[in-house]
Amino acid sequence: EDISGKYWVGKKMYVYDPKTIRVMVPEKPGEGERITSMVRRTGAVAGVNGGGFIDPDGLGNGFAPIGLIMSGGDVIYTDVEGQQPQMVVGFTEDGTLVIGKYSIVELREMHVTEAVSFYPRVIANGKPLITSGDGGWGRGPRTAVGQRADGTVIFVVIDGRQPHSIGATLKEVQDLL
Repeated sequence: EDISGKYWVGKKMYVYDPKTIRVMVPEKPGEGERITSMVRRTGAVAGVNGGGFIDPDGLGNGFAPIGLIMSGGDVIYTDVEGQQPQMVVGFTEDGTLVIGKYSIVELREMHVTEAVSFYPRVIANGKPLITSGDGGWGRGPRTAVGQRADGTVIFVVIDGRQPHSIGATLKEVQDLL
């Protein structure tokens, strides 16, 4: 569904069965791939960017990932040792959203099957974490994920760095969720 704020436009999507969420990576290692291409290639209903990536030319082509990528319970990529905790967002095999600082070992113990590196959290256990100011990161494109008590997952994608959509602050994303 279309969403908008004073300085931005974006999309919001609900996933009613979180066990259907899969982390995908570009088809060719070392090359980026557009989300629309990944959706077509995998037969997905929709796609959302996740995790960080190195973009040396500023082209948004997803050249190389940062952090961790887990898909189907396998570690597809990591740039840290298995014992070193890092900020991640993921889903357990039963569809529970997990956000926090965990090592690969801990994620496996928690039965996390899908995960990417992700930061920052703006809500924890239903409580807002930004209690004053705008979050300190200015306006920009944003991707956010949350999970309702009934298990429904909410994805939000906000355009940024464009004349028609400058982007949202972290506080605006928190308020939206």
